[in-house]
Amino acid sequence: MGTKTCADAAAENAIRPNLLGRERELRRLRSLLRSARLVTVTGPGAVGKTALARALTSDRATCLVDVAAVRDHVRDAVAAALGIEDDDRLADTIGDRRLLLVLDGCEHIVDQCARLAESLLRRCPGVRILATSRESLRVPGEVTFRIGGLEVPEPAEKRRRVLQRSDAIRLFLARLPASDRKDVSLGTVAEVCRRLDGLPLAVELAAHQARTKSLTQILAELDDGPKWRLDGHGPARHRDLTAVLDWSHRLLSPPERAVFRRLSVLVGGFDVEAATAVCADGNVGAAQVLPLLLALEAKSLIAPGTGDGKRARFAQLNCVRGYAFERLREAGEVDATRDRAAAWLSGRAEALCETLFFGNTELQRLQHERDNLAAAIHYTSDDDCDRRVLLGVALARVRWQQRHSTTARRLLTTVLRPSLKSRYHSEALTWSALAASAQADHAQAVRLAEHAVRAARKQNPPALAKALDALAFVRAGRGDLSGAVPAHRECLEVVRPLRQPLDIAKCQNCLAWTLVMVGDTAEAEQLLDQALPVYRALAAPVEQAAALNTVGALQLSKQDFAAAEAAFLDVLHTVPPDDYVGSLAVDGLAIVAAGRGDPGRAVTLTAAARAARERSDLEPAPAWQRWVDAASRQARSRLSRSKVDSASALGRQLAGDHLEAYLFERAPLAAEGPLSHREAQIAGLVADGLTNQEIADRLHLSARTVRSHLTNIHCKLDLRSRTQVAVWAVLRSGRSEPLGV
Repeated sequence: MGTKTCADAAAENAIRPNLLGRERELRRLRSLLRSARLVTVTGPGAVGKTALARALTSDRATCLVDVAAVRDHVRDAVAAALGIEDDDRLADTIGDRRLLLVLDGCEHIVDQCARLAESLLRRCPGVRILATSRESLRVPGEVTFRIGGLEVPEPAEKRRRVLQRSDAIRLFLARLPASDRKDVSLGTVAEVCRRLDGLPLAVELAAHQARTKSLTQILAELDDGPKWRLDGHGPARHRDLTAVLDWSHRLLSPPERAVFRRLSVLVGGFDVEAATAVCADGNVGAAQVLPLLLALEAKSLIAPGTGDGKRARFAQLNCVRGYAFERLREAGEVDATRDRAAAWLSGRAEALCETLFFGNTELQRLQHERDNLAAAIHYTSDDDCDRRVLLGVALARVRWQQRHSTTARRLLTTVLRPSLKSRYHSEALTWSALAASAQADHAQAVRLAEHAVRAARKQNPPALAKALDALAFVRAGRGDLSGAVPAHRECLEVVRPLRQPLDIAKCQNCLAWTLVMVGDTAEAEQLLDQALPVYRALAAPVEQAAALNTVGALQLSKQDFAAAEAAFLDVLHTVPPDDYVGSLAVDGLAIVAAGRGDPGRAVTLTAAARAARERSDLEPAPAWQRWVDAASRQARSRLSRSKVDSASALGRQLAGDHLEAYLFERAPLAAEGPLSHREAQIAGLVADGLTNQEIADRLHLSARTVRSHLTNIHCKLDLRSRTQVAVWAVLRSGRSEPLGV
C-alpha cells in the first residue's frame, strides 16, 4: 500500500546521514511543526522534499505514508500504516493520541489528501501533519514551506573559499569518492551545479556520473538534458530525473501540458504578455494563459522570476525546460512556437526602434528579454532579414545599455552582413558606429555613421536624427569637435518639428557639451537654460545626470569650483560612480580638487574614474580627457613620487560603496602626513581597541563608512592588518603601546 513503518524510515535515513545544504530548512521545518498543525513542503521535483520530510521521522510517534505509491484511497493507506483495520474509524481510533503524520508525495491526489487532513485535524487534537507535494493542499490553517534549489555561486564568483561554502558544491563533492575530490575544478563543478539549478537529485546524479566521466563531458551532456540514473535505495521516481518530471507531467491537464511545453522556447523567462503571445493558439485561448501559468506555478513547474516591479515574471528551471522542450519536439510544435516567440520579440524591438532618444521604457522591458532575444536571433533565418536585423539591433542596444560595447559591436557586425538588406539598416549602422567609437575605432566609427546618415535621409526624420546624433558623437570621439558641432546643429533642427520636448532638450544638451569643449560658453549656457527645465520636468533622474555633467563642465570652464562641485555631486546622488556617466562626474570632481589645491584627492579621483571606465569598456571623448589630464599633471607636479603612487593606488582600488564613501564623506586632507584628519582619527581609535561599530558610534558615522576609511588607510600606509594600523597610530602619537586591537 506504499506505507513505511518508523523502522523502515529510520533505515532509509541511515543511507543519508545528513542533509547537506538543507540544515537551515530542517531547523525551520522543526520550528514550524511546533507551532502549526499542518505544514506542506512544496517545490519542484528533485528538490529534496522527501529527504526533508523523512529526516523528521526518527520520532516513534511518527507515521510516514508514501502517498505517491497510492493510486486511490489515501485513508486506507494511512489506516494500514497505523495498524488500524477499519479505516472508517481512523479518527476515532487515533483519538487524543499525539502523532506526526507524514504524507509524502500528495500531488496526484491533492483533493483526497486535503479532505483527510482537514478531517483528522478537526477530530484529533494531538495530530500534526507534514505533507510533501508539488502544490499546497489549500486547507484552512495550512502553512506552506516552499523550498528551491541549493545555493549556487554567481558565475563571476571565482574565490575558492566562497565556492567551497556553496551548498550545491558541498553536496556534489560529498557524493564523490574521497580520492576524486582533491583534483576537481571547483569552478567547473559550480557551472555544473548552476546548469542543474542546484536541484539536489540532479546534483547527486551528476556527481555519480563524475566517477566515470569528466566534468567537461557532463557539461556537454547537459545541453541535451541529463538522462542519468542513480543506483541505490529510495523510490524509483527519485532515482531518475526524467522519471521525476514524467511523474509531474502525467498529472497535468492537456491545456497545462501545452503551455508547459511551449514556454520552453522562452529561455530567459517570461511575463504574462510574453507567455500569452507564445502559448495561445487555436487550442489554448489567450484568456486561459494566465490561469494556466498560475496552475503551473502552484505545481512547482514554473517559478517566480525577477521582474521590473510592474510585471510578474516567471521562469522554468533549466532541467525542467529541457524536458519541456523534448515534449514540444514530440508534439511537432517547435517551429510554430519559436515563430510566435520571435514575432512577439520583434514587436517589442520595433517599438524601441520607433522611439527617438528616450526609449527607456521599451529598453527596460527588453533588458529582461536578453536571453530570449539571443535565442530568437539564433533560430531566425537570414531569409527573414527584417526580423533578424531588428532583433539584432534590439539585443545590441540592451548590451550597450549594460556597458558591454564589445558584445554589442559583435552582434551588429553579424546583422550588417551584405546579405542582410533591411529597412532597419540605418538603425543598425547608427548603433554600430557608436559601438566602434566606444572601442576607440574612430575611423571605422565615422565611416559607419556617415553611411547611416546617407541611408537615413531616404527614410524618416527619427532615423535621420539618431544617425546625425551618432555622427556628432563619433566625430567628437575622434577629436573632431569642429565637425561634431554642425552635426549636432542639424540634429536639433531635424528634431524640433517632431515636437518632442525631451528629445529637443537632449539635442540642446549634447550641443551645449560640445560647445563647452570648444570654449563657446555663452551659447552653451543659453542652450542649457532652455534644456534644464525640460529635463527637470520630464526626464528620469538618470537622464538628468547627463545634463548635470554638462552644467558641471560649464562651471569648470568659468572657474566656479563651488558650482561645478555641486553639479557633479548631484550627478553622483543619481548614478553610481562606477557608471560611465558617474565616472565623468568623478573626473569633474578631480578637476575641482586640483583647482582648489588638493592634489592628493585629484590624483586619487582621476585614477578611480579611469578604473571605473576600464571596467565598463568605454572611453571619454578626447577633449574631456585632455581637460582631465591637464588637471592630473598639475596635481602630480605638487606631490612627491611616493605620494603620487600612493594616491593612484588608492584610486584604482576604490569602487562601489568605498568610492561613494570617499566622494561624499571624506574630510579634507591633513596638512601633514599621508592620512586625512578623519583617517588619522580612525587609526587612533583602532589603536584604542574600538571595533568598527564603536568607532562609527563615536564619530557619528555609518559602519560602512568606517570600513571605507580603513580601506583607504591600508592602501595609503601599505599595511595589511588592523594590528599594523594600531601600531602605526601608536608610533605616530608617541604612546608606548596600543590599548588593544
